[in-house]
Amino acid sequence: MRRAQRHLRTALYRAAALAAAIGCLLGLINLPAQWSNFPGPRIALVLLAFAVVAGWAIERAIVAPLDRRALQIFGSLAVVALIVQPWWLGPTTTVPDYSPLTHLLVIGAITSAISFGQRIGVLAGVIAAVSTYLSRAQQIHTSQPMWEAILIAVTCLAAVGVVILLGTVSRAVGSAAGELWELQATAVAGRQRELERGRLDALVHDAVLGALLVAGRGQDRDAAARLAEEAVAVLESEGPSGSGSARDWAGRIGHTAARLGLSLDLDARGRIGDPLLADALMTATNEALVNVARHSGQSSARVTARFTPRLLTVTVADRGRGFDPEARGVGRAGIATSIDARLRAFGGNATIVTGPGEGTEVTLRVRPQPLHVEPARWSHGDFAPMVALAFIAIACHGAIAVDYLDKTHLAWVTTLAPLAIASILAWTWWTPPRRASWLAACVVSVTLAAALMANVINPQIADWRLWFVGAFDGIVAVVAFRFSGWAAIGTALAIPTAMAITVFAVGADLNPLAVTTASTQLLVCAILGALLRRGLGQAAATLHRVARRSYDLRVEETARAAREEEVRARIDQLGEACLPMLHRLADGVPLPPADQAECLRIEAAIRDHLVARPLVNQRLAAAVKTARARNVRVELAVDSRVSLARAQPLRDLVCDVLPLVPRGALVRVTWQGPVPGMAQPEPVDTTPLLATLVVLVLDDDLVRDVAQSCAALARTDLRVDADEDVVIVELHDATAEPTPRRQEVSGEIGAVVPEQGNPRAVAPLCPSF
Repeated sequence: MRRAQRHLRTALYRAAALAAAIGCLLGLINLPAQWSNFPGPRIALVLLAFAVVAGWAIERAIVAPLDRRALQIFGSLAVVALIVQPWWLGPTTTVPDYSPLTHLLVIGAITSAISFGQRIGVLAGVIAAVSTYLSRAQQIHTSQPMWEAILIAVTCLAAVGVVILLGTVSRAVGSAAGELWELQATAVAGRQRELERGRLDALVHDAVLGALLVAGRGQDRDAAARLAEEAVAVLESEGPSGSGSARDWAGRIGHTAARLGLSLDLDARGRIGDPLLADALMTATNEALVNVARHSGQSSARVTARFTPRLLTVTVADRGRGFDPEARGVGRAGIATSIDARLRAFGGNATIVTGPGEGTEVTLRVRPQPLHVEPARWSHGDFAPMVALAFIAIACHGAIAVDYLDKTHLAWVTTLAPLAIASILAWTWWTPPRRASWLAACVVSVTLAAALMANVINPQIADWRLWFVGAFDGIVAVVAFRFSGWAAIGTALAIPTAMAITVFAVGADLNPLAVTTASTQLLVCAILGALLRRGLGQAAATLHRVARRSYDLRVEETARAAREEEVRARIDQLGEACLPMLHRLADGVPLPPADQAECLRIEAAIRDHLVARPLVNQRLAAAVKTARARNVRVELAVDSRVSLARAQPLRDLVCDVLPLVPRGALVRVTWQGPVPGMAQPEPVDTTPLLATLVVLVLDDDLVRDVAQSCAALARTDLRVDADEDVVIVELHDATAEPTPRRQEVSGEIGAVVPEQGNPRAVAPLCPSF
């Protein structure tokens, strides 16, 4: 962030150096014409000294822009010259022309504010105002010197305001950097936790459940040992690593394919910039290959990967047996948990194209979200002090214009002109920052300046009859800061150009010196604003680059900490018995029947958590454990995106129904209510259906007893139906408005009969996996 702050100071110092050079050039141009009206030799000597220092300031602005010694000397010379001006550099006649040093000394006072700070700037502004009043009072015996002194004071205060504003911005940049780092760290931690959940869910699905199930059934001890060893290694590893290049990514995918015994046709091109995204995409691809090895019946697969900055795509295809995607239950976690969930953390998804006997094609797509920090736009409050000073300056110009009403064709036009200029300034300050806004402001300003020029009598006289040019300073400054520096410079050049064209058009004589003198401050404001805006743009660009680098540097550390936290939390969720049991299996220790039963119990509990996470809590886990101890097979299937509060009625129902189920029965719990992020079908029941409990009772004589016991729970949100050896318990949303699309027929157990042509679809009684 120090670099961004340096950009701000650099732009400010370069603007001051350029303004100093412009002031010297203008003074040298005006010197021959005013040689006899002012002490020419003295002013020439002073101009020479200023020109030397201004040249040094330009050299420093190019070579070492943060070196402000030349600007400080320039400002000091200006303050000294302002102090002695009324007596040593003042006018020698009563001609109301400006001294060749006027603009130079005002720029010098502004340079003092920039190079020394706001306090010295205020002092220099006061000295410049007093000096101007004393010098001009020797030439003009009206109130005009007072208004000119106020104008110069306002100009210097505006420079002080710019210094204060940029100082505030500089401090805000540093503050924003710290806040941005914290936000980035939080985002990285959240993304890593989401990634780790998907990775651990895939591990549970692939290795942990497999090891426990194989060991619990006493089948292949070596296979159980390999799976347990893989699970322990991943759980105790230090997280994702490796390059995001296509070659490294392809090498890791090839290693997985070789381990699975697959012949791989691999084509990978491009690079993944985010290491977390590279790891997520790699493990999702690995899981797709695992599904090929397990379910396709083929020993080969094709992987095509294309990595671009805007889109990452991986396609895994096989020519195997395929499957019916509509028949894939909610509880099947292979794709939903192991693949799609991990990509969801990065805004990606997985799509499947398959059919029975048609093979399977899994496509993974992720659109990387680049780090983008919206540059802070200037608010109206930021401009309020500068705009207030600009309004004061317009009022001063309007007061001076009163003394020159007799020098215009239409006095009422001159009288209303300050109000028109103030209106343009207010609109430019308040309008939304769009291109059309500043174009309109510039066009109206140039047109108004041309109209006022046409209203002036004898515009070739270099006095304050061209008062309106300086009144546009505030508009040019606001255009530069709010919209575009180049737009401000263009406006500052277009105004005197339009004035000159107007003079030629009305057939009057043109005095280039009069137009140039009146437009100098306008051009200086535009150039200062353009350079300062460029510095602000560079500061914003630096903020982006530093934020990107800080993000990259902190990703690894933050991700590792988040991963460790997630692993600890997940191991706690899996239970203390899981990891010790996996260690025993990995060591190849033979298990007695009691430990085999324990493996099956742990496997069932972990499976419940994997496929029905929102539903499982301590109470339900205890109820399920008790039911399974009575040889009741319990299968849960609830989408992980369902909220915990939404699943509470179903949790209570399961806990109430399980004790009523006889030994040897099968209970399958399926969520059928709304899922966040998924389109919902039209309701077909009196109230929306949330979930279904299907109880398969092996003893036909017990079906009626189970159904009556469920109906006796006296819950208004239940519908109970019985058919041969199956009891169906439907849970409805009792808080929703009824939709009467089915008929209810009273029966012994409150059966619900579907309307004609709309039979109820019963979920297939198939295992979760």
